[in-house]
Amino acid sequence: MMQRLLFLISILLAANAFAGDEDIGSSTVIGPRNPDLFNGANLIKAGNASGDLEMIRRGSELTVIGLGYAQGGGEEEKGLSNLCAAYILLHEVDKAIHYCDLAIERNDMNWHAYSNRALANVFKKDYEAVERDLERGFELNPDSSMLRRVRAYYLDVIQPVEPEVTVDDRAPIHDAPPAN
Repeated sequence: MMQRLLFLISILLAANAFAGDEDIGSSTVIGPRNPDLFNGANLIKAGNASGDLEMIRRGSELTVIGLGYAQGGGEEEKGLSNLCAAYILLHEVDKAIHYCDLAIERNDMNWHAYSNRALANVFKKDYEAVERDLERGFELNPDSSMLRRVRAYYLDVIQPVEPEVTVDDRAPIHDAPPAN
């Protein structure tokens, strides 16, 4: 289940759209438009892949700095969603929920933030909030594989499947008398 969780969190990180792909007029951009958001996202992803919590923490710090220079709501939302995912990885659930709340305040159509917050609420054991976030997320994006994975993890937590194994340890009888 832990490996499934790490994979799940890795997909919760928002796409790196910090390399200048949004329309910014006639300016020429070489490299990422917001290096702190870009590098923060990459450190969070690399830290998740390697299990390096300090790398995730440094990525979070860079992301917070980058939010101060975010150009447009899209960059801000992605940065906030990445902070939510990072703080889930750092086991700081209240901070994670705070950043998801901020992302949702800025755009209540951000299904990605609902997905992240649902996972954070699984860890907080606030299952009513999980269900509300999943419901809203599916309203916004009914085909989301990410939301389906969060829901599956949630169901694994609240309704774990117990393996059913029957062991027949009776030894065969080889010297039984013949039946009449």
